[in-house]
Amino acid sequence: MGLLKNLLVVATMLALSVDRSAGQISIPSRSVGFVYDQLPEVPNVEIAAYLDATCGDSAAVYPTLLQIAEFYHNDRVQFRMHLHNLPYHANSHPIAKAAHVLEDFAPNNNTAFKWISLIF
Repeated sequence: MGLLKNLLVVATMLALSVDRSAGQISIPSRSVGFVYDQLPEVPNVEIAAYLDATCGDSAAVYPTLLQIAEFYHNDRVQFRMHLHNLPYHANSHPIAKAAHVLEDFAPNNNTAFKWISLIF
């Protein structure tokens, strides 16, 4: 019984030390979120919205945010969308993952925005 207890203590200590050393998150090389029509220069104003792809309130505000982004694009206003998955919306997480896959497949083509527009 003593050997089993010692092995359990060693395994727990090892797991905790690995968890603490692997828990460091690196700083991203770029800003997170999806950018609507990437500007060639630094924007004067950046609008950031945290949306849930299956939320009715997000669906209501999304077309207005796109209109603002298109209208003020030449004035160096940039729209950045962050997908924030609420736990009580059933399919929000898979939809957000699909948006990231589509954006990686066709970057700088507003693919994530087209996908979210289809969802809403």
